[in-house]
Amino acid sequence: MSPCPPFINNPLLGGTISGLLYTIANGLSHINYILLNVYFQEEFGKIGLFWGCAALQTGMTLGALIIFVLTVYFKIFKERFACVDYQC
Repeated sequence: MSPCPPFINNPLLGGTISGLLYTIANGLSHINYILLNVYFQEEFGKIGLFWGCAALQTGMTLGALIIFVLTVYFKIFKERFACVDYQC
């Protein structure tokens, strides 16, 4: 998230907007996952569900490993302190 989000001085409105956006993004992601599972089950049966979930887990594992390597070994992402580095 942004270190200086909009409505930072209004916790009710800022928190509501951030929570709503988070819920919408997660909801769309989960709906997509459910629709893919329904499709695989209808087209290929239980073996389709198995391979669909196996592909999903493999993709998440590879993504996590890539981010881990970029963060720990290449130090691409650096920690910043929002209260010190940014004046909102």
